[in-house]
Amino acid sequence: MAKRITKRMRLAQRRRKKYAWLGFSGFVFLIIIYAGAGWVSANDKIEINTVIIQGNKVVSASKLENTVKQGLAVTRALLLYGGTIFTYNKDAIINDLLYKYPRLESVEIQANNIDTIKVSVTERETVALWCANFKDDLEMRECYLLDKDGFAFEKAVINVMEKYFEKFVIYTGDAYIGALRKQLLHGEFSNVHTFVKNIQKEIGLDIKTVLLTKREMEIYSNSYPTLKVKLDDDFDRVLSYIKITLNSKEYKEYMNSQKSGKRINYEKNHTYNKDQESNYIDLRFGNRIYYK
Repeated sequence: MAKRITKRMRLAQRRRKKYAWLGFSGFVFLIIIYAGAGWVSANDKIEINTVIIQGNKVVSASKLENTVKQGLAVTRALLLYGGTIFTYNKDAIINDLLYKYPRLESVEIQANNIDTIKVSVTERETVALWCANFKDDLEMRECYLLDKDGFAFEKAVINVMEKYFEKFVIYTGDAYIGALRKQLLHGEFSNVHTFVKNIQKEIGLDIKTVLLTKREMEIYSNSYPTLKVKLDDDFDRVLSYIKITLNSKEYKEYMNSQKSGKRINYEKNHTYNKDQESNYIDLRFGNRIYYK
């Protein structure tokens, strides 16, 4: 016996056909739009053909431009050409620049007009050096330039090492071999380096080397004394203790009584040797100050 088709069933069939047709039409419409966008994105008249680089001082503008153009040449979503101001992947290009050139601290990209983009970069400034395996032999040294946050953004070139050593404080120790793109002291560097610079500024010690050992540091200068400090101490308090100690009558009398003992010429050797250490102030024990 044939199944009787009701009015409700006929209406449901018509609705299904209608929705199927609408879905198919929508799909075809999207394909047309997608293909049209692909065709438009490949139109030479709206292609980005000029890349303006500004803000760079050390990193070559041509290298930055080439990296940007490589990012513009990438096809997006299988069909869309990424070389127009409507389709280029700004975030991917910025990330690529920051990775390839660690010296860059920040990158901004803006459309200048329909066929031009402007790339503004900020470069990291060198404030100190990190040297793992700090040896007398230049060829054995592995040194990196550090920015204000302790980020190692570039390996120091051997033939210009001496220029760096004369100009910047050197942080050293056994860790951080292969330190490129790593951060010395994991966020604590800025406070430590500010403390070191304050010692230079307010006390006048010509600091050359800071030896980092676990949670402590030893600060070496051309003139005595060596300073021994805990990394997690209150640096303002420690600085005041250094001033008090150096200006105290007892310390001056003690130092005047010390007629023997060698000091290293750090400026000449750019190194340290704990066995040669003759004078130090130990500030690792709170308000108890020890000196030798």
